[in-house]
Amino acid sequence: MWFLVAMVVIGTAWLSALPYRYSSDGLSMLRVSFRHPGQIVEGCRDATEEEKKNMPDHMRTDKICSRERFPVRLVIELSGETLLDRSYTPGGLQHDWPSVAFEELGVKPGKYHLKARLYESNDSAFNFESEVEFKPGRVVVLDFGRSERKFEILSAS
Repeated sequence: MWFLVAMVVIGTAWLSALPYRYSSDGLSMLRVSFRHPGQIVEGCRDATEEEKKNMPDHMRTDKICSRERFPVRLVIELSGETLLDRSYTPGGLQHDWPSVAFEELGVKPGKYHLKARLYESNDSAFNFESEVEFKPGRVVVLDFGRSERKFEILSAS
């Protein structure tokens, strides 16, 4: 019995060490993901007397603050060619949750100058630039870390 368990463990370890090939047609893949809240559209403002009067007693406040967030826009360029330029709407009924993206982009193998820009408002962006080699059938993962607030290449398998 222990021999069978040992063989399963050894087989699993051997198979997990093999590189993952997503495609047999020779293309590479750029996988991009983020979960990021855009900036708040409008800050707080003073409540009018009419607005205060229409609020329940326990909810009356001097300030009214919007929770709506800007859509997050992602731009990906490879050696000067725009590969992706898309906006992601914030989640939630009041558009106050983070925007979420998961993109898989096919890329011809080769070395490229990768540029990524993530706009969290009309004028605020996070920028990333790097030389990246795409190998046939392999995946390059570009992630925007929410806590570090920067792009990072997680793997170039």
